[in-house]
Amino acid sequence: VDTVCINQDDMKERNHQVSRMGSIYSQAERVFAWLDLSDEFTVEALGFLQSFDPEIERVRSISLRPYWTRLWIIQELQLASEAYV
Repeated sequence: VDTVCINQDDMKERNHQVSRMGSIYSQAERVFAWLDLSDEFTVEALGFLQSFDPEIERVRSISLRPYWTRLWIIQELQLASEAYV
């Protein structure tokens, strides 16, 4: 949502809004993460994440999705009181 709501061409606005992310996400009641469309590893990878089973290749397939290229994604999920993936 922030990609759509923040004017990505206005660096001053974008930097200002990004600097507020820590405060916004630490006060959020819930944070939802969109992982893009599923592939053949998605269900299995999420199952492994829930059980903390270190199946690196399957988890890696999720972490390489475009969603995770934004630097503040980890911060959003880490600061959330409750995160849904």
